[in-house]
Amino acid sequence: MEVPDAPINPPDAPINPPDAPINPPDAPINSPENAREKEPLTDLQVELLSFISSNPSASYDESAKMVQKDRSTIMRNMGMLKEKGILKRGG
Repeated sequence: MEVPDAPINPPDAPINPPDAPINPPDAPINSPENAREKEPLTDLQVELLSFISSNPSASYDESAKMVQKDRSTIMRNMGMLKEKGILKRGG
């Protein structure tokens, strides 16, 4: 199949119209950090927090065994809890 030789944008098309604001004042900030802070906790995250509060020195492996999930799942979810500011590493 042959693709026609045509420009993606016509040469006279403006890149940004002069009257288009770059960041309107009421535009939402769509950064992953802000979006993640507002996400509700999952059942697994609540379960992890409960387990960690009663076993503060538990390892990832112990936590994974307790909730019957893979270690990588535990690490990812604990990372999310840290990003939300709910969980902090101690000592």
